[in-house]
Formats: sequence, C-alpha cells, structure tokens
Amino acid sequence: MIESNLIREGLVASINSNYTCDVYFPDQDYTATGLKISNPGGTRNKDWNLPNINDLALCVFIPPSLTDGWIIGFGYNDEDKPPDGNENVHSTTYMDGTSISYDSKSHKLTIDCKGEITINANVMNLNGKVMINAKPWLTHQHSAGNLVDGNSKPVTGKSGDGMVE
Repeated sequence: MIESNLIREGLVASINSNYTCDVYFPDQDYTATGLKISNPGGTRNKDWNLPNINDLALCVFIPPSLTDGWIIGFGYNDEDKPPDGNENVHSTTYMDGTSISYDSKSHKLTIDCKGEITINANVMNLNGKVMINAKPWLTHQHSAGNLVDGNSKPVTGKSGDGMVE
C-alpha cells in the first residue's frame, strides 16, 4: 500500500507560516500536514512563490511514511490553466494580472504592471532609444548643458519639459 502512495497528486488545503503546506487527497479523504515545498532556486538564488489554496500539488513521500514528504511541484488543471504563450516565451503572471514575459526569438522583454514600478540601483544605464509616452516623465528640471545624442547632435531643452530636442 505504501509503495503505491509514494507519489501523489493532491490539493493544497492550507499554507503554513514555516514554508510548508497541508495537502488534501480526495481519493482517500486524507490530509497530509506540514509537507515541505521544494525550491527550484536552491540556497544561492532564492525564490518565494507560495501556492494558493486548491492548487494541484505533486507530492512525494519518504518511505515508510505517508506524512513525511515534499511538494515537488504544482500543476495546471481545468480550473487553473497555464497562461497563453508559445515555445519561445517565458512568462510569469501574477494574481492581479501583472505579467513579465521574455520572447527569446524576438529578444523582447515585456512588463505589464498593474501598479507602480520602483527600480533602485547605484547606477542605471539605458542604452538605445528611449521612448516615453506619458507626461509628466520627470518632476524636476535639469538643463541639457553640453550633452550630445547618439548622432553627435547637441541636446537642448530641459528634462522636465517632457522632451529633449
């Protein structure tokens, strides 16, 4: 009996504060408690991505126990379908609809954020054309000074104008 239950599909019943979950197995009306969640990033690059209640969980158990085990992944089902995409696109979609996707064929990164974006850096470099499609894009003024654009033409105007000519 134990051998046939070492790898099981169940539904997340609760998410615990110690990075474990309880998983319900409807075919046996049984809930395994405190299952550890595997981390694809290891200990060097950490990922914090907890499941939702009723997510489909793939679990493995350490014999001879049916209580000591791990959740090794989560799957899609009829109620929770994967985001649309193709083989060239890696994407993450969040509960509020925010999405980040990268198309490796067209080399295009797209971020569709439903809220604000904050970038903190010691130095920020933007190389290439920058298109700003909304005003106000800066809340303070800087004179262009002796700057030149990529075509060696002088840059004039003030940054707070929304356009540097």
